[in-house]
Amino acid sequence: MASITNHSRYTVTVTRRPDLTKSFPHTAKGRANEYCESLRRQGLKARLSQGNDAWLVRMGSGRQRRSFLARSFDEAQHTVNEIEAQRARGLMIDYTVARKITFAELVQRYIDEECPRHKGCAVERYTLNSFLDDAYETVGRPRPLSPGTPHLSAPAPPATAPHAAPGARMAPQESRRRAAEGHRRLRQ
Repeated sequence: MASITNHSRYTVTVTRRPDLTKSFPHTAKGRANEYCESLRRQGLKARLSQGNDAWLVRMGSGRQRRSFLARSFDEAQHTVNEIEAQRARGLMIDYTVARKITFAELVQRYIDEECPRHKGCAVERYTLNSFLDDAYETVGRPRPLSPGTPHLSAPAPPATAPHAAPGARMAPQESRRRAAEGHRRLRQ
């Protein structure tokens, strides 16, 4: 289920000649071998070795893949055993899906799902939409809108039609207008 591979650098060393020591990345084993052989043809005692300080661990399959680097083989093996034990007990939480969601998508989802439940939905929606518009304008990309979400330039739709039955919830603008009329009457 897990594979552990050595990703440490290859090093070619020559006895009593530190000036000829050369390191190669873990992907360049062929070049390291060529350099070592060229030194041996010159009559030098060259030795090729791979370090022990970078181990790549790959776990899982399909969408459950995880990979990380460990500083030693023992550390890699210990981490693999710990993760497998957590999976067996059901304690493993996979955050890979959550890492793919942007903050803007979370705010948009909040606007679509939570705002309609609040009394100050219109103000909250206006404020959050302005945050998103500013953020996308700063980045220089057009803002993707989810279906049914009004843009800043579009007026908010009324909560109910003007000809709604008595007792039905009225639009915030209508409510404010009627409240202002009531205050005017009280002052007279």
